[in-house]
Amino acid sequence: MLSLASLAASTGFFASLDLCADEYLLLFAPRERIASVSHLVKDEAESPLAPMAKSVAANDGALESLAGRGISIAFTTRPIDPSRRRLAERLGIRLVSLGFARGPGDVADNVRKFASMFSGKAPARDWLGRYRRLAASAPPPRPRHWVSASGAYPGESADGWLRLAGIRLAPFGSGLGRIEQVAAARHPLLLSDYRAGQYSRNAEWLAHPLVKAKIERARKVDGRPFTCAGPLMLDLAEELRRR
Repeated sequence: MLSLASLAASTGFFASLDLCADEYLLLFAPRERIASVSHLVKDEAESPLAPMAKSVAANDGALESLAGRGISIAFTTRPIDPSRRRLAERLGIRLVSLGFARGPGDVADNVRKFASMFSGKAPARDWLGRYRRLAASAPPPRPRHWVSASGAYPGESADGWLRLAGIRLAPFGSGLGRIEQVAAARHPLLLSDYRAGQYSRNAEWLAHPLVKAKIERARKVDGRPFTCAGPLMLDLAEELRRR
């Protein structure tokens, strides 16, 4: 069996089967060899990479949707069960699981895979250089409270990235409702704009007089990269560090 690097260097196209794998493929693979990405990355409400994905064919996450497209490698961040691997083999596709990243180190490991596959290409090497510089100069973290229209917490996989940006997410006081939590917040706020319009009815509390003034002073962040906490988080961490 050919190594992944040898297969990547041969003829054939690439595909990604989920939103988190889409990020790696669009950022680090040669554009002319990307044949298909998941439909989610083409939605601007879900991904900052939607403009890059606009001209690429979409798939529904199923291997069957890749049949007949000349695809040699398909990437996913989901576990691969034996039946899916057998189906991929019948379709002549090498199915590669990057694994869901649980922190910056896992993301860097995945980017290194792309750097080794496409040794003549600069994007992965450039990303790794920026990551090393950011990790080597991480400042002491400052406490911040997280606020979003959906009420969702960004998750442990994002904590490491925020620490590289010099931020530690602090919990609100216990036993309080949303309005009371924000009104009594002891630290500055980070406000995620992820699907703010979709959750507008659930976000009416953000307009409460006790909350509004603090929300207006909050640091706004693009909440879309937090879904995968993947390579797009490097841009966000650098931006937060500069502010």
